[in-house]
Amino acid sequence: TKIKIILNENVHESNEVLALLEICLMHGIRIKEFHGNIPLWILLERMTLISDKGIENMKAINSNNNKNNNIITNNNATNNSTNNGNNNNDKNIDNYDSNNKLITTPNNTKNTKNNKKNISPALMRNPSVQDIYEPGSTGKVMTLSAAIEEKKITPETVFTVPYTIKRGGTVFKDHEKHPVERLTASGILAQSSNTGTILIGELLSNNTLRNYLAKFGVGTNTGSGLPGESPGILPALSQWSLTTAPTVAFGQGYSLTAMQATGIFATIANNGLRVSPTVVAGTQDFVGNFTPSKPRASVRVVSEDTATKLRIMMESVVSAEGTAPSAAIPGYRVAGKTGTANRVDSSCGCYRGYTASFIGFAPADKPRYVISVTIQGPQGVHFGGLLAGPVFKKVMTFVLQSENVAPTGTKVLPIALTEKELQKRQISLARVAKP
Repeated sequence: TKIKIILNENVHESNEVLALLEICLMHGIRIKEFHGNIPLWILLERMTLISDKGIENMKAINSNNNKNNNIITNNNATNNSTNNGNNNNDKNIDNYDSNNKLITTPNNTKNTKNNKKNISPALMRNPSVQDIYEPGSTGKVMTLSAAIEEKKITPETVFTVPYTIKRGGTVFKDHEKHPVERLTASGILAQSSNTGTILIGELLSNNTLRNYLAKFGVGTNTGSGLPGESPGILPALSQWSLTTAPTVAFGQGYSLTAMQATGIFATIANNGLRVSPTVVAGTQDFVGNFTPSKPRASVRVVSEDTATKLRIMMESVVSAEGTAPSAAIPGYRVAGKTGTANRVDSSCGCYRGYTASFIGFAPADKPRYVISVTIQGPQGVHFGGLLAGPVFKKVMTFVLQSENVAPTGTKVLPIALTEKELQKRQISLARVAKP
């Protein structure tokens, strides 16, 4: 079945159209965008498969959880980007036309299909843009991006990483007990070390750290145009305590929506440019005249060089040494980050339960799609790598295959995660360099 949307000549982004689109998104219908003198269609057949696939897998791994879970698939449209870390091609990224297309935001809420008489307004909400949560470790990519952009670290800067660290009278710790380690910045990201990320964050001033979060879009609407979108919460510096900076560094102490979280990773995939997600490419009147939507403004958040380094570092997350080998896809280069965050319970005003997530993109060296998997209040196992990673793998595999995205054929660039690995590599390079 196909539904053709017919709009009056001067109606482009009316509330009625946005409401219709939101209803489609809430029910897992993928919105396909077209450019040119052809109508805008909502396809109710093959194009719902991506949404259905994601929801099916979320239910399978967490059948006892009735919280609002969601998967966001985003077409990063970076087909013209060829910088994969293997070359130094020069190009004017600031003029690059990046269409940050929102494909689907299926939400795993209680099914109301056969219970239309007593539908609660709460079930008609779109959690992807209306519900906010603290991201946890997925937020670490912003801290590391800022530190690299400000030239405070490189991917192989070595840190002494303890299991616990005390700041402002509070003891922070990593998710698993370990002896003091000598990790590179890449190793800190791959192993998702809270204490290591705190050390990296302390190289930045509070104002600088907060400014980068704001540049990535935390605290402001994405501009998607979807009704009821929340801007999230990014506390002003005047509200920061002695423990705020270390907390913010590893992804707690501020809140965002799943759409905003996806946008952060889309920015890194898009060579450091943040572009508002789009739902509608344009409209067509009753005589066939097509009017494209207004161009989306882009914001430079970090340099192309910083984004490229982050993408390579994020590939180590899905390696055997990282927190999400379950998200790796055979034959493809995948980059991403796990998140396991303490979840705010509004009923008590306290932390209770967890938010498990994985956000990533593929191919890592030439990103085409960004997928975000967020699971609220999981029961039992709650780590993002174990819960959300496998869902990401299945959905991204389906997307790449259905959209005929071939592997790039390039090799993952090796990057040292520990000081010992770094020293071995330096010795090997020195031997090769000898005449």
